[in-house]
Amino acid sequence: MIARFAAFCLVWLVWAAPALGVQPTDEGRVLAFDPVLLCQGREVEGDPALSLTRGPFEYRFRDEASRDAFAADPDRYEIQFNGACARMGPLSSGGDARRFAVHDGRVYVFASESCRRTFIEHADAMLEKDERPLLPAGCEADQGRELVDRAIEWVGGRAALADCRSYLETMHAIAESGGATYEHDLLLSIEFADDASVARAIRTDDWGQYGLFGHAIADDDAMRLDRDGTDGPVTRSDLVAAQRRAFERAIDRSLIVVLKAAARDDANLCRVGTGTIDDAAIEEVAIHIRGITATLSIEPESGRIVAIEHIARGGPHLMLGARQTRFTRYQTVAGLRLPVAGTVLFDGEPEPDEDFDDRHVAINLTTETALPAADGTGADGR
Repeated sequence: MIARFAAFCLVWLVWAAPALGVQPTDEGRVLAFDPVLLCQGREVEGDPALSLTRGPFEYRFRDEASRDAFAADPDRYEIQFNGACARMGPLSSGGDARRFAVHDGRVYVFASESCRRTFIEHADAMLEKDERPLLPAGCEADQGRELVDRAIEWVGGRAALADCRSYLETMHAIAESGGATYEHDLLLSIEFADDASVARAIRTDDWGQYGLFGHAIADDDAMRLDRDGTDGPVTRSDLVAAQRRAFERAIDRSLIVVLKAAARDDANLCRVGTGTIDDAAIEEVAIHIRGITATLSIEPESGRIVAIEHIARGGPHLMLGARQTRFTRYQTVAGLRLPVAGTVLFDGEPEPDEDFDDRHVAINLTTETALPAADGTGADGR
């Protein structure tokens, strides 16, 4: 499996959801109600003769004035997230335009009626936004800096972190659904720019005969990747701005990204509390990075990073909440001591399906970029 991962890393690809989604039918790509009026709280059927296509959807309008208003401000009136199911998140598979809901003047679509009902009940808990930077007033920044410096030394030191130009993480996972057991392979690969920001990243979820899906950013490109079956070609579709931001936030929550950002002298961080995890006394430091906040639980004497916590989707309704990963085993790779096993809690409750004990990590693995072109071919045209 790991050899297969290493070969596949020649294509820079991020996983979208824990289950393969179903794309909408042709009928599911038509929004029959005037989107401009929908955003105003009115359900009025549009005229098929007054339509336009944007992204994967056809939009119909009551009159030319509505169509002109849409054309003048499509980001406001179009289906959000490029049609991804709003309950499962902007990186999920496609929703159906026949299943829609309007929230705060925006149109969202869903993969199922259950998703739609749940979203209507909990919309504000399902729409993620950038988090604000930590405020300096009352912030224990100096104490946070001291704790983070200790943690960086425990990991391997600033020099080793600075030398980390790329990070590859792979895992083999087992999932149960409907009484059946499925195996799948997870991949996360990140390449860093000189200022420690993320230059390129890929995350994929490979289900073998059931296909692969994932996401990637590379410079100005942001894309979703899909593959049917085991040996089909990997095809791409471009992400809209909201989807790209969702992916960037997901990548920035990775521990290696948090550590490299925290090592900067201008890091926005603050000591926020104390506690105990598995009988270990810890102090908590919040670190803000480009719209996300991650909290490290650090053993103050040794500097050991015991856990990381951030906002994520979870629980039975896939609502936003606190996802904490508690690390149980570490391995030193290229001078960096990094976690390879851990347990996961969501809003304080165990999430045993998310636990891991076989994470494989590689640092500065040499790869070649071979992103599929817009028509689904490889970068070399094949």
